[in-house]
Formats: sequence, structure tokens, C-alpha cells
Amino acid sequence: MIEKRKQPFVVTWFILSILFLIFFIVIIFVSIYPSIKELESEKEKLWVLVNNYQDIKSRWITYDDFNELKTEKSLTLYLQNILNEIDDKFFVWNFENTKWWDYASFIEKKTAEINSKINSDDYKNSVDLYKKVLPAYVEVGEKDDVWIMTDFKFVNYLEIITRTFNLSTKNKSVTVWNLSILADYDSSNTKNSWLDTTIFYIPYDFDVSWTKKDIIDFIYFLENVWSIKYSIDSKKIEMYKDNFLNKKLLWFNSSDILENPIVDIQSINFSDYIDSNPSIVDYNDFKTYIKTTQWDERIDTKISVRFYVKWLPNHKIEEAIKNLADKYEKTKQTYIKAKKDWLWDLNKIEKWLKYLQELDLTIKNIKSAKKDLNNVYKQVIELNKILDKLSIP
Repeated sequence: MIEKRKQPFVVTWFILSILFLIFFIVIIFVSIYPSIKELESEKEKLWVLVNNYQDIKSRWITYDDFNELKTEKSLTLYLQNILNEIDDKFFVWNFENTKWWDYASFIEKKTAEINSKINSDDYKNSVDLYKKVLPAYVEVGEKDDVWIMTDFKFVNYLEIITRTFNLSTKNKSVTVWNLSILADYDSSNTKNSWLDTTIFYIPYDFDVSWTKKDIIDFIYFLENVWSIKYSIDSKKIEMYKDNFLNKKLLWFNSSDILENPIVDIQSINFSDYIDSNPSIVDYNDFKTYIKTTQWDERIDTKISVRFYVKWLPNHKIEEAIKNLADKYEKTKQTYIKAKKDWLWDLNKIEKWLKYLQELDLTIKNIKSAKKDLNNVYKQVIELNKILDKLSIP
């Protein structure tokens, strides 16, 4: 009887056990299995990250990933424009590591290679030569530098040239006028890069007279002052050395008289034919013949030339515009605060604050300018001078 009573209990316990087991299996499946799947998914993602890390460690990022860097807000305008200039071919050639060593070693070797070139005498001489041949033109009052050309320096340079060659000039005054841009370097050309430098020329007429020897020396100087030669084998840029004049420009420190800004002769007009006694002797070198036989004869000469200068790169102008806008806003807010706090003469504050508010449209037009950046930059310079004067003591 007891055995018969136990049988239903055992059956019931067994069924309940089965139900609990099924319940726990369901719980495990519902709650734990998704976690296992998620863990597997995370494991796969981690594996992908590890592989990507190994690729980056070995070869660095792809060109597509590199392009995404261009949208970083922390980048300067100059760096953004540098990145925009890098195409896929340049990227593969210069930034992809095809060697067996890791990318850290690759970039270290690349950096050392670049620094070696930058610090080499050949590179430094090339940079110095470039500055001498094509000086940067800025307005008066900008940062002074030995190879920066200002209006004052240009006028002084013209006077030094005429005095060095003992020339008597008919020019009553020497001024910079009609600064003209070369069409191929116009910043309004949308094809140009924001890193490009605009090239200008300054036309000038030398209306001079003196002995034929000095006139010939002067013409030789103008003809050869910008002459350079480039060696394909050594990849060096060198200035032609003077073996004809054997003189230096007065008060200039150039080691060679030809190491001076580019000049291009447009036309030469003599009052008379330069050879006053032609066809007596057949000279191979006509210049030497005139200097030897007629050196002290005087002659009037008019020579039209172009002096070439470079302008600031467009990205530099853009940075100057941004700095001006920030400076303007800061100055205006300073005056607003001064008016609120009654820091000093209220009439003066209101007067200059009104003037600053009138400049608001001018600043907006400058910020939105996309063409003719060279004239815009001149406005930036003038407005900077005004804002400097408006600084509250």
C-alpha cells in the first residue's frame, strides 16, 4: 500500500523536475544566449579592430580614411589646404609603408629623410636664392625682413641701382605705380590652389644717360640679374656668377651682384646708334668692343623693365581675414563693456562704438570675399591699423 502511494508522488516530482528544467533552459536561452551572441559579435568586432590595428601599425590608414581627416575642425586653414592637395597617387607614393618594418619606423625614417633635406646646405641655399630672386611684396608697416619688398625698399633699390652704375636719371620722382598681376597667377582664377602665390610685376622706365661703358654694364645687369641654372643631375638651382661687371650694388650684402630681384627688359631705346665707329674691327664680343673703344662717349637711353614680386599665398590672406574679424569683434565687445561699466569718457566710448558698428558691413564683406583677395588683403592691413588705434587704454 505504501509503495502504491509513493508512485503518484514520484511521478509528480519527476514532472515538476522536468518543468523546472525546461523553465531553466528557457531562462538560459532567453537571457544568457543573447549575451553569448553579443559576446561573439563583440569578439568578431574586436578581431576586426585588431586586424585594422595591425594594418595601421604596418601600413597606416587607407586613402579614404585619410580624406576624412580633412573635415577635422581642429586643423588650421593651411593644413586643410595641404590635405586637399594630396591625391591618391601622392598618398600611396609618400605615406604607404611597403617595407617590412612597422609604420612607426617608416615615418621616423621618412621624417629623418625630410629633415636631412631641409637642413642641408643645398636646400637652404635654394630657399635663400628664391627669396632673393622673387621677394615678397607687402605694404609699408608690415613685418620687416631682408627679402621683403616694400614701397620704400623698392624706391631705395631703384636709386641704389642708378648710383651703382653712375647713371644720371631724368626721372623726377621714383614711385611704385600700376602694380599689375600676371594673368596666370591671378588669385581670382578658380583653378589656382589656395596654397598658390600670386605674382605681380612693377613696370618702370629708366630714363638715363652717362658713358657707354656704364650704360652697357647697366643693361648687362638688367639682362642677367635674375638668371639661374638648374642641374638635372644634382637637382641644384644656382645663380649665374658675374664675370663681366665685377662690382656689387652699393650698400647691399649680396655676394654676387646678380643675386637680386628678377627684372625683365621690355624695350631699349637709344638716342643714337650705340656704335659711333662701326665696322672698323670685327669683334666677337660687341659689348667688350664698345667698352674698350668708346667707353667715355655719352649716350641717352630709355629702358622699360618689369620688376617681379610675389604676394601672400591665399591661405595666408584667409587667415589674416579671420584674425581681423576676431580682432574686430573683440574690440567692439571691449567698447560695449566699457560703456556698460563707465570705465572712462562715455562720449568717446559712444563715438568710437558707433564707428565700429559702421565697420560691421565692411568686415562682413571682407569675410565673404572669394575673389580679388589681393585687394581684400590691403583692406585688412588698413583696418588692422585702425583697430590698433582704437584699443582702449
